[in-house]
Amino acid sequence: MKAVIAFVAAVCAAQTGPPADESRLPEVRARMDQALKSLPDYLCLETTERLRAAHAGAHPDPLDTVVLEVAHVGGKEMYSWPGRHMFAATDLAKALPGGLVGTGAYAAQMSGILLGHTTQFRFAGRESLGPRAVLRWDFTQAKDDSSWVVATGERSAQVGSEGSIWADAETDLLVRLQARATELPARFPILSVARTIEYALVRIGARDVLLPSAVEDLVGEVGGALHINRSRFGACREYFATSELKFGEAPAKPVAAHPAALPAALPPNVPIRLALDAHLRSTGAVIGAPVNAHVMVDVRRDGTVFAPKGTPVLGVLRQLTKTNGTFVVMIEFSDLVLPGGTVPFRARLQSVDAAVSGLEWLVPGKGDLMRPMHYSDVYFLDDVARSRPVKLDPVPGVGVLIITGELFDLTPGTPMTWVTWDDTRKP
Repeated sequence: MKAVIAFVAAVCAAQTGPPADESRLPEVRARMDQALKSLPDYLCLETTERLRAAHAGAHPDPLDTVVLEVAHVGGKEMYSWPGRHMFAATDLAKALPGGLVGTGAYAAQMSGILLGHTTQFRFAGRESLGPRAVLRWDFTQAKDDSSWVVATGERSAQVGSEGSIWADAETDLLVRLQARATELPARFPILSVARTIEYALVRIGARDVLLPSAVEDLVGEVGGALHINRSRFGACREYFATSELKFGEAPAKPVAAHPAALPAALPPNVPIRLALDAHLRSTGAVIGAPVNAHVMVDVRRDGTVFAPKGTPVLGVLRQLTKTNGTFVVMIEFSDLVLPGGTVPFRARLQSVDAAVSGLEWLVPGKGDLMRPMHYSDVYFLDDVARSRPVKLDPVPGVGVLIITGELFDLTPGTPMTWVTWDDTRKP
């Protein structure tokens, strides 16, 4: 009888105790739903190392490093160059030509998989990730129920996914998510896509929130090449905007610091001479790093100075790639900082006004072609350059440099001439 009572007591204790590992998925999903709903608007600094391997077993070669500020506001991801605070839900593939681009790591993919009503989960057991005990579930999600979109060039495809999630065995918080794309279309230029996201608690304001700490994306092309992105996130902080209302007498209008009023836009077809403020060199270059300059001589139009000598011009390194001993460098100047505020820098690069070994730059040509130019006592286009125009659409504020050599260093003070944009101009 005592044995029977003990057995019954043990069964009751088991029924009223903590749920078994395999039945804890609802707790994990509820915990993550709560974590997502309580996310503040925030921004983080994202540093991405982009690599490429000739095939899956080859050693990957680094392409570049990209630094961006990523904001998660109102459930959407937005991007800005560091320190610029000009966030937009932009197409990163256009902002970062070349290389692999990945988005959605902050909340979209985790929410779509873990909280999707049609995602199928199967408990795979208790495991260890370092010193941490974790619970693993494998999952599948059909294409029609998925929000994952894979894009390359002009083509994109909605795909399904399969993979695994790992949750902390004590807190039920997500620790890791691995997903592989399924149901890729036939004759699609991408053969495989895989993503791993690591999660960690991050202090934002007065509370800890769960955010990605690292992401790795692997994309296999039809030709066998493998693209790899390794991203890390840091300097996360709350994102907010403030406004102020004042009542009473209107303040007196300030006296302009410069005789010219702040223009809404730069007048067209006006040359602007700039000089770099700091080194622009291949060693240690990071896409998204500042590339700033200043105006070398007063910029005038019809006798009016609208950008005095010394006016700062803000810019970033937009692209830096190297192929067969030749660098392609894109710099983007975006703002003139005038006494009364900033004005968009809409101009095209006309010339680099110094002899730099192996340097050419692109200027608009006919149609959608751009022509390479190089420096001499007078600017000219040689016969070799005539035979290799580049198919590239000119973009206001973006200058394209082509530099041959193992290394390059454009020193502070390197002069260049830009011409303000004319929307009516036909190449």
